[in-house]
Amino acid sequence: MVVILTLTPVAVTSMAIVRERKHGSLEPLIVTPLVPWQGRTGQKAGVPLR
Repeated sequence: MVVILTLTPVAVTSMAIVRERKHGSLEPLIVTPLVPWQGRTGQKAGVPLR
């Protein structure tokens, strides 16, 4: 049970990073001068950050 609870966040995080790379939005997100909450809000709202 402990192993599952430990590995689940790691798996979810890695899948999110791979998905961002696949969509091509990881590099612009990294180099855009935003405060972290602004980046998350923009992604959730569907506003392009480029």
